Amino acid sequence: MIPTEALGDLRSGRRRARLLERRKVVVQTLNYVNAERGSLEANRGWKNLSAKRNRRSLLNQVYRWYTAELRKIDAELSRLKPPAHHARSE
Repeated sequence: MIPTEALGDLRSGRRRARLLERRKVVVQTLNYVNAERGSLEANRGWKNLSAKRNRRSLLNQVYRWYTAELRKIDAELSRLKPPAHHARSE
């Protein structure tokens, strides 16, 4: 039988790994959205300015949503115990 503390560390380690993987995806998405925002502003050929404003608004909302998710992930990662090999070396 696995001791309760070890089981908690195992779960914590798996959670940390999932959060780190999700964080990587969120950062990639933020980079993509930011690039789209840049190309939107660089493109001077919009014939429908209302469509451009709507696209800018959508990209800004998506960017804010993913930024908030990134903050939540970082907060959760800081709350979790560090991996066992790091805790022993301190």
